[in-house]
Amino acid sequence: MLPLDYIFFSVLATNAMLGSILLITWCSIERKPHTFYWALLFWLLVVNMLLNAARDLFPDRNVYWLIVNATSLLVQGLAVGGYRYRAGLRPFPPILIGYLLAVELVIAWFTFGHPHMGLRMAPTPLSGAVAALLCIRTLARKEGRLRPAEWGTISLFILYTLAQVSYAGVALMQGAERDDYWLSIYSNMNFLMMPAINGGLGLFTVLLVADDLAVRMRRLATTDQLTGLANRRGFFDTTEQIFEHCRRQSCNAYLALVDVDHFKTINDRYGHHAGDSALRQFARLLLLKTDCRDITARMGGEEFVVLFPAGDMSEASAKVEQLRRDIEAMTVIAGQQRFSLTASFGLVSIAAHHGNIVSAVNRADDLLYRAKREGRNRVVHETKENAETAPPATVTQ
Repeated sequence: MLPLDYIFFSVLATNAMLGSILLITWCSIERKPHTFYWALLFWLLVVNMLLNAARDLFPDRNVYWLIVNATSLLVQGLAVGGYRYRAGLRPFPPILIGYLLAVELVIAWFTFGHPHMGLRMAPTPLSGAVAALLCIRTLARKEGRLRPAEWGTISLFILYTLAQVSYAGVALMQGAERDDYWLSIYSNMNFLMMPAINGGLGLFTVLLVADDLAVRMRRLATTDQLTGLANRRGFFDTTEQIFEHCRRQSCNAYLALVDVDHFKTINDRYGHHAGDSALRQFARLLLLKTDCRDITARMGGEEFVVLFPAGDMSEASAKVEQLRRDIEAMTVIAGQQRFSLTASFGLVSIAAHHGNIVSAVNRADDLLYRAKREGRNRVVHETKENAETAPPATVTQ
């Protein structure tokens, strides 16, 4: 066997393995459409390579040329569609489908209508460069910071784009007639550059799928499934650094622990479904009435927490008191049932503590239970002078 044959079978086996890995992932782990698109993409690459290997079996080389380019364009479309779906976009908009059909028609024209060797070979690699740029654009426009797997994928897509443009340039150098010299350069470049780039893209595709799954697992681990707020773990993970910064800088941040009053009675009277609905509506109100800088979480059961900045305890207490009134004025709608809620609050200053965020929550919990003992539906906050020594609390209602 020639060295190129070894490369061919190695790339064929790599694409088949990547397609199998993604297909298994789609079937058993990550049942997302873009995972299936990418699995199909690698199997189409296998088909494309087999068509190239069997080109001598086609009685009409022009028909072979149209078919093999059609599979290449399908691969490009699946790549773009997969990244678009992953980004929450429509995977195959009409403009993308129309574009790929237009490229195939251009190839058909320069194959049958007005034969031109260079112009019939160049459209597919140029289209591959365009597809890669679309994938880069989709990846780069995501919300939030790009993760390492995404940066790696973008880097390889840039290399892929440069390679495809260079292939198109070499193809055009042939002119209208076949030129064995330029065709040989085209083939050698393809075999030397594309196996590494395609293999790298395949590995980063698998890594992206795994990374997305890991991110979702971390989000599930730190998000309350009923309300969509951060859960207890998510709150502590998010606020530990904030607490340390506030403690060192003596910044004015406050923590309010909130508990829905008589929640067991609500469950007993209206049912657990109504209770769940009440918690969801309660959480939505907390988000609506707090600032975007505030951190709101469900600590468990009917207990919530809000971490927020304020100028002093008086301002913090006024903000929480207004929140208490908003909750009192809220009407919970659960099916045909309507009822109201009240809540009790324990409010502490972050800067007043020398422990950690857990100790701040525990101190707020003590004040919250004092609010419960003193009649509920009230805010109990610590006084500035003796906050460090479990002080008598001040009550506002």
